[in-house]
Amino acid sequence: MSTATHCMSDTFTLLLVDNDPEDFLIFSRAIERLGHSADCSHAIDGRAALELLEGMEQLPRFIFLDINMNGMNGLELLSIVDRNPRLRDIPVVMYSTSSAPRDIEDARLLGAWYYLVKPPTLPELQEALHYILSGSDGPIPAHLMRF
Repeated sequence: MSTATHCMSDTFTLLLVDNDPEDFLIFSRAIERLGHSADCSHAIDGRAALELLEGMEQLPRFIFLDINMNGMNGLELLSIVDRNPRLRDIPVVMYSTSSAPRDIEDARLLGAWYYLVKPPTLPELQEALHYILSGSDGPIPAHLMRF
C-alpha cells in the first residue's frame, strides 16, 4: 500500500498525516474548492510522514496532523518535528476529531500552531482552512484554536 498520494499541484505544498483515506479526500476537496494551488501530500502515520519529509526537497508550508493513528501518533510526530532543526519552523495544525482538553493542551505544549477539531461540514472545513492558509487576523472560525 502506498503511503503518499497527491491531490493537486502548483505553488505550495501541504502535508496531511491521517490514517483515514476519506478524511484526505474531504481535505483535498476543501483545498480545491478554496481555489488554492497546493500539492497535498498524504501520509498514513507518523513514520510514513517522517519518511516523506526526509525525501522532500521543498518542505510543506503546513503540516496537518491527526492525533489518533496506528504506529507513531500525531503527538509523537509533533514532538519529533519540534526538535528537528530542518522541520521545526513548519507550522503544524493538529487536525483531529478529539476535542479533549488534554489533547489540546498537549498539542500546544509540543509546539502546534493551531488545533482544528474536524468540522462536521465541508463549508466549515473550508472556512477554517482559508483562515489558516491566508494568515487571517479576523475572527477565528468555529472548531479552530490558535496558539
